[in-house]
Amino acid sequence: MLIPNYDKTTTSSDPNYEGELENGKKDGKGVYTWPDGRRYEGQWKDDKQNGKGVYTWPDGRRYEGNWKDDVKDGNGIETLTDGERYEGEWKDDKKNGKGVQNSPDGTQFEGDWKDGKKNGKGVYTWPDGRRYDGEWKDDKQDEKGVYIAPDGRRYQGDLKGGLKDGSGTETLVDGERYEGKWKDDKKNGTGVQTWATGDRYDGEWKDGNRHGKGVQIWANGDRYDGEWKDGKKNGQGVQAWSDGDRYDGEWKDGNRHGKGVFVWSDGDRYEGAWKDGNRNGKGVFSYSDGGRYEGEWTNSKENGRGVQTWPNVLTAYPYS
Repeated sequence: MLIPNYDKTTTSSDPNYEGELENGKKDGKGVYTWPDGRRYEGQWKDDKQNGKGVYTWPDGRRYEGNWKDDVKDGNGIETLTDGERYEGEWKDDKKNGKGVQNSPDGTQFEGDWKDGKKNGKGVYTWPDGRRYDGEWKDDKQDEKGVYIAPDGRRYQGDLKGGLKDGSGTETLVDGERYEGKWKDDKKNGTGVQTWATGDRYDGEWKDGNRHGKGVQIWANGDRYDGEWKDGKKNGQGVQAWSDGDRYDGEWKDGNRHGKGVFVWSDGDRYEGAWKDGNRNGKGVFSYSDGGRYEGEWTNSKENGRGVQTWPNVLTAYPYS
């Protein structure tokens, strides 16, 4: 039977060990102090840190937990000088498995770790109340998850590198809701947006704006079906108002601009050129009573040369 020996190095330039030995090797309980101030107190086996022990660094870092062959392995708590603290599982000197990390800025992560990084499922909370519950990859929010903001905003869907990317649904506290495609944290692709007012848009998006082809329906019954650019009507489109008015033609920056036909609910009709929402250029206005004006327009008024026709009367003269 081997009897434990006790030894203490006396050479000041060498590390200092005080504790149990077996066959000349550190084995059992002991304290090892390095010349630079590092210190380990705990269990040893075969001259290596094995079992439970506390390791401290000169700068204030501290680890208390399980060791295997001189590396952190098993359950343990690491505290850094800035106050960051991790409590959980370790493997090969890295965070691996389940663990909770609290950072000095007030954030907290509780979940899965791999090779020292957040990997797998986990919950991340911010001091202002924000919260993310979902998948992680290499320290970033990845794949599917639920993000909840302090103001109640909620996003559920695909993520890539911590950003909304793929398919997902965002809901605001006032009831506003978007369901569709995302890229780089912005609405991109096809999607449906519903506003708290009851307005609704179904169509294409780019960089968070209505862009491409889409249909907007307002709560009052107005409807636009056509092209969009940077959130505004641009290109060809048809707008139908709830009172029966209708415009079919070109748009620019949200206004009637270019060639188009406007038909009023009372039967009046204008076909011609538009600029900034007004009749500008050449066009034909047909009145419901049979009257007609064909000629030039400025700011929706007859201006320039034109032909005005009344029922059973023909007159041609310039407007100025």
